[in-house]
Amino acid sequence: MTGVGRDDLDAFTGDAAGGEIMRRSLEAMAKDYAGTPLGDRVRDVLTGRLGIRELAEDSEFQAFTTRGMEAYDELWSSMSAEERAEAIKAGQAYEADLGRP
Repeated sequence: MTGVGRDDLDAFTGDAAGGEIMRRSLEAMAKDYAGTPLGDRVRDVLTGRLGIRELAEDSEFQAFTTRGMEAYDELWSSMSAEERAEAIKAGQAYEADLGRP
C-alpha cells in the first residue's frame, strides 16, 4: 500500500490543486467522523497506512460520496444561472489561491 503523499493525491485527482482540495477534504472528514470505522480508514489514508485508491474502493466511502454528490446535484439544480456562474467563479478563485504562497 502506498501512502497519501502530496504526489499520490495530485496523481489521483489529476493536478496539484485537486490534490490539495482532496487532502483538506479528507482532513475535515477524518475530524467529522473521528471514532467511527469510516473516520479511522480516512485517518489511515492521511497517515499513509492505507492508500487513497483502497479508500476509493471502500463501500462505506462510496456510499458517503454518493450521498454527497446527490446533495450537490440537488443544490446545483436549484440554483439560477447567475448563482451557478458565481459558484464557478468562486471555485476558480479558490483553486487559484491554492497555488499561491
